[in-house]
Amino acid sequence: MEIEYSKDSIILKNKSLSDVDKFVLEFVDIIKNHFRYVIVSGYVAILFGRSRGTEDIDILIEKITKSEFFNFVSEIEDRYDFLNPEDKEGLYEMLSENLGIRISKKNEIIPNIEFKIIKNEVEKYVLDNRLKVELDKNLLYISPIEIQIAYKLYLGSEKDIIDAIHLNKIFHNYIKQEELEYWAKYFKVEGKLKNCLVKR
Repeated sequence: MEIEYSKDSIILKNKSLSDVDKFVLEFVDIIKNHFRYVIVSGYVAILFGRSRGTEDIDILIEKITKSEFFNFVSEIEDRYDFLNPEDKEGLYEMLSENLGIRISKKNEIIPNIEFKIIKNEVEKYVLDNRLKVELDKNLLYISPIEIQIAYKLYLGSEKDIIDAIHLNKIFHNYIKQEELEYWAKYFKVEGKLKNCLVKR
């Protein structure tokens, strides 16, 4: 796998697509026609070669109206299942209350998308500053790498810390150090940042 990095985009070449990759790419190809989104959390590390499984892919979306959500549901409901036991009114109410809803391929449970509306300024920042990733002829949007690393350190499980280390290793020549340190301070993980990550 080859990675080309610029200020606001990444080009991935020669990546062997897993079933999870294909699932994500198919889903975001639909969602992009309805509203802005950004992929966050564990799948970001997996996309760039971290070798571990995942059951869910976390996606944040912009604030949307009920009609926008219903149009989206109408497009996907013949191919996808909503794993929450709600009708579309109930699903929209969950989103409006800052709860996640889960979406999988028809008659499957894993993998699934956990789908949430942005709820605070940090998530708005992540959406507004998302990185474009070009993967062959596919396109998807992910969280900025610096905040992703800091947030993974904040979560603090062994899996999350290894995700952070992996992203730092892949992108250490491109990371904006001041931005990484800002988010490390924001999430109060300055010590972890010094102790866990590869020194530049």
